[in-house]
Amino acid sequence: MLVKQNTDIVQTDGAVVWCKLESVLEPLFCVLERVRLRVPFLAISPWSKGGYVNSQVFDHTSVIQFIERRFGVKEANISPWRRAVCGDLTSCFNFANPNDKKPTLPSTDPFLPPAVQLAEGGNYNSFVPDVGSVMLGIPQQEQGIRPAKALPYEMDVRAAVGASNVVLTFYNTGQATVVFQVRSGIASDLVRTYTVEPGKQLSGTWSGSAYDLSVYGPNGFVRYFKGSTGFGAPALRIESTYGTDGYGSINWKITNALPAHTAITLEVTVVDAYTGNSVTQAVRPGQGFGNELSLEQFFGWYDLIVTVAGHPNFNYRLGGHVETGRDSFSDPAMGGLVTLQG
Repeated sequence: MLVKQNTDIVQTDGAVVWCKLESVLEPLFCVLERVRLRVPFLAISPWSKGGYVNSQVFDHTSVIQFIERRFGVKEANISPWRRAVCGDLTSCFNFANPNDKKPTLPSTDPFLPPAVQLAEGGNYNSFVPDVGSVMLGIPQQEQGIRPAKALPYEMDVRAAVGASNVVLTFYNTGQATVVFQVRSGIASDLVRTYTVEPGKQLSGTWSGSAYDLSVYGPNGFVRYFKGSTGFGAPALRIESTYGTDGYGSINWKITNALPAHTAITLEVTVVDAYTGNSVTQAVRPGQGFGNELSLEQFFGWYDLIVTVAGHPNFNYRLGGHVETGRDSFSDPAMGGLVTLQG
């Protein structure tokens, strides 16, 4: 993103980049810098054995940043934004305690060419493929989980519903800069991105009688907010914090944020999509309830669905992974070991 010198990027709103110039918030038309499509990256070395997954955000500059870190050189053409958002690949490697065990390699026999090709000395011109020798459609993901590297992320997004709008606040309590992307189910709302530094927060406002917002962050972090505004519409304040014992826990608290004079009691249900367990409670304005959910069984992964009785269009969802500072495992739901419920 190219902006005036000494300008802080606050948020993006479609093609307009909101920048802070000498404590004044004003829109500037800038060149938007962003991370593009995901591509696979394989780190093969004596210091990266073990079949680990690393879901930290990297890009093409990460290789250069790794060289900088190793050899003490400096590349002047990497922007501060990319340095903040994209890691330097060092989290892929274990230089302190390398894995010296020799791996057992799988057999390559299943990948040999068909016998007819081998018999003809590798003459591919005479080989005619049939249905049994080619793959049709998209390959199915291998079932199971893999060990996963510890990541520097910890974040949350909270919604505040007003009379005619909803305000999302993006919190970054981790150790690395996070980019949140917000997509809306309402066609007139543009896609927005928010870059939040560690220890800071940003807010954005969406106006209208209804909202349908999906927020995405690193490593499967997601928050869904769907509902309506105006009198009588449910307004819940959902806060989540995280514990780091074992594989982690999520502490959630839900408050009925409607004004006291409305006297509207909301019957709130929270479903744990990994187990199917649920809890339902009637909550009066200003009151709330909460719980600490251990994530030991699912290696720190969580997916909570929040609904309100009598309001079928209201649906909030909190999903992601709790980082503890220690290595973990990839998502068992994505690996086909758990079927999400609710």
